[in-house]
Amino acid sequence: MPESYVSSSILMDVAKYVYSFLYFVRRVYIRRPATFLFDCQVLTYFEHPYNGTWMNERAVEIPLILHCAKSYPPSTVLEVGNVLSHYFDVKHSVVDKYEHRQGIISKDILDVEISQNYDCIVSISTLEHIGWDEVPRVPGKHLRAIEKMKQLLSVDGKMFATIPLGYNPSFDNDLFNGSLGCHQVSFFKRLASEKWCEASQDEVRNSKYGQRYRTTDGLALCTWRR
Repeated sequence: MPESYVSSSILMDVAKYVYSFLYFVRRVYIRRPATFLFDCQVLTYFEHPYNGTWMNERAVEIPLILHCAKSYPPSTVLEVGNVLSHYFDVKHSVVDKYEHRQGIISKDILDVEISQNYDCIVSISTLEHIGWDEVPRVPGKHLRAIEKMKQLLSVDGKMFATIPLGYNPSFDNDLFNGSLGCHQVSFFKRLASEKWCEASQDEVRNSKYGQRYRTTDGLALCTWRR
């Protein structure tokens, strides 16, 4: 690869991060952060320079997951797919097959052997990738992953996962026809580039990924119990 191309690529990455950071500072310190409703409660959109969260589903995913997990001590929480540590100093356990960092169990969730059971398991934009983004693709692997995660729950434990719709048609189909076995599902629809609201299943059934917006225009918050 030409050295000039590499240098240009690095400069582009630096420029994007600087722009994202400056835009983030303007939004947080000059403009009052916006809010959205979930379960009759007001939550604040999550804005952070890493990954420009206000431009994608992270803006609602992270406050939703934090809201669901807020009552659980970190020692009783497992995160599948390392997301929260990019934004916070986390104290809970994390499993991520592809990230190799201190404190992360770098294994496929189906291969993990953990003796502990967790009161709360969370996952952000991860389950739809399991099996789908592997080479070769493994149809239905997400179903086995969900069952494995449910087995790691304590007797009264709950699992919460956010799913960007339109990315994995197979996952979406299993979600809408009930094959995922969710005990509760909440849906969110993107009304504008930076505005979301709770929606019905019919309103998000035909959600698109990477068309009108950089990522999705529909999101699901799924809840399971053991």
